[in-house]
Amino acid sequence: MQLSTRFDRFAALLLLAQSTHRWSRAQLARALGRDATKLVPASGNPKLDLLVGVAGVLEWPVAQVIEFVWSEPGERAGERLPGSDAGPGEPRIGRGGAVAWWNDLADGVERAGGSAGAAIWHSHRVATAWTSRGRFVEATSVLHRALLTPDLEAETRLLLCTHLASAHLDLWHLEESIALAATVLDWFREPPRDRSTQRPEMQRLRALAASLLGHAHRRLIGERHGAAIDRHAQLAIEHLSAAAREFRWLHEDHGDAYDASLAQRCQGGILEAQATLGGDAVRVVDTIIEGLSTVVDPAEHPDPGMVEALGWWCVYGCNLALRHLTGARQQRALAILTNKIVEIGELQGNWSLLERGYTIEWFRRQRVDHFSEIDGDHLLDGEDLRFVTGLLGRFPHFVEIGTAMLGHAIGIEGLDASASG
Repeated sequence: MQLSTRFDRFAALLLLAQSTHRWSRAQLARALGRDATKLVPASGNPKLDLLVGVAGVLEWPVAQVIEFVWSEPGERAGERLPGSDAGPGEPRIGRGGAVAWWNDLADGVERAGGSAGAAIWHSHRVATAWTSRGRFVEATSVLHRALLTPDLEAETRLLLCTHLASAHLDLWHLEESIALAATVLDWFREPPRDRSTQRPEMQRLRALAASLLGHAHRRLIGERHGAAIDRHAQLAIEHLSAAAREFRWLHEDHGDAYDASLAQRCQGGILEAQATLGGDAVRVVDTIIEGLSTVVDPAEHPDPGMVEALGWWCVYGCNLALRHLTGARQQRALAILTNKIVEIGELQGNWSLLERGYTIEWFRRQRVDHFSEIDGDHLLDGEDLRFVTGLLGRFPHFVEIGTAMLGHAIGIEGLDASASG
């Protein structure tokens, strides 16, 4: 059967379902609750309930059924290179500094010894394009498939693993990110290693893996209890300190501004972890708020990487405010910092910052007295609704909070779920 149209591909899935269960067409139709003569719509566009039914019969995820039906022949939906422009009604996405940095890193690895094949480098660029649009689930899918390629060179595998660890961190898959980043660092520790590990692109991979490991442990501070909190804080300081040193050396030797901004992000994470271990959390929060006066208008700042780093410092300040401040002081700090996080996230199209900003703002409002009496229309305006909707499709862990926010904003019964911090 030629699978050149959606009609043909859906018909093929039905045949597969029949064969799998050794059913007649009538039996398949009964299982799907359909007329046996009308299983395949003439338009080639099956309705959602039919797609869900076929997914159940095949024991496939619904997304896999949709991908099979809608993909063009010879390509997976997740491997189509996303365009540079956002779709209708969607904010434009593109962390220019980060995307260029990832591509430069891949170029350096490829020039140094990349005989892995054009398909691998195409996959990495597709993953980078998905990442630039905040589509981290799609990025992880592409990277996982690339890593299944037989006989990958070590340096190519390290690049793919580091990028995958980064995407998992954005998705809050912290254990996965830790495991991948630790694997990359272990490779650098195993002797013997030749001088190739001293090339800038390899130094960057090592520094990035250390920073990802540190930031994952830093995030686990808020997810753990008791002695585990101190342990994760100590590990965060250890790995972020190593990463910051290496990023600073790279910046001094090669002048890449994004290396300096990554070092700055690491330094902010160190301050959060140190405050957790008994430092002056109040002073750190106040210092971060005072630092906002140096970047009144982020759009006019000459270094986008440092603006992004400032956004993350605001996230670190919010984390400390949620854990260590109370009452009006906490509310004031969170309001100032989340406003700047969202401003920078919107300016740079940084979905990870936007997710943090809206999530923390939700927690802040949950702590306001008589929150239930706040008019939902004041919680989200039209621009906010676009972002929250975009976040719902990008971050599975945001779904509960996002649907609750939309429930308040547009008055949909059943969407008003509470969120715990």
